Amino acid sequence: MFKLVKSFFMFTLMCSLVGHVLAAEPTEQEAKSDAFVSGIPLDQPIDTFNVLAVSGPSKGRTLCYACQYGGKPVIAVFFKKIDKPVVELLAAVNETAHSFENKKLRAFGIYLTDEPDSARSELEKLAAEHGWENLPLTVYDGEEGPVNYQIKDRAAVNVMMWVKARVKANHAYQSLDELTKKERQQILQDTEKILPQ
Repeated sequence: MFKLVKSFFMFTLMCSLVGHVLAAEPTEQEAKSDAFVSGIPLDQPIDTFNVLAVSGPSKGRTLCYACQYGGKPVIAVFFKKIDKPVVELLAAVNETAHSFENKKLRAFGIYLTDEPDSARSELEKLAAEHGWENLPLTVYDGEEGPVNYQIKDRAAVNVMMWVKARVKANHAYQSLDELTKKERQQILQDTEKILPQ
């Protein structure tokens, strides 16, 4: 009798533990709904906005890269701070743009800031250190970013990819710690969504 009671108790305990584990494991739908969202939604059109080019062929000019690139595939990296994860992401985007230059892939980095003069100095130093030829670095005056781009206050980094002026991929991060090597790979893998087949 004692063995039977003990077996039943162990069975009940195991069921309870499994239930707790399953309850703690979010479903795919829940995980998606909990994901941080920032930037233009997928398949929506981009808008025009001006930046100051700090590096690249248009260095020193105020221009609209979104306009200049037209319907070409574009990777736009919006960031609010220069730190190692951001530099690594920018380097990877530059390399990707170089690799797919034959498919007219374009990219640019946009420093969103309320202190454009200071940001310009930071970017000039970064450009001198790395010499990225396929990634113009730019400054946008205003940490909130271009209004119609819907970049959240909490977004530390927002990467949007578009082609024919419509967004096809969007990655947003509240913390730079989230920009791991795996995340960078995932971001760059989405480049296939904007390249001509």
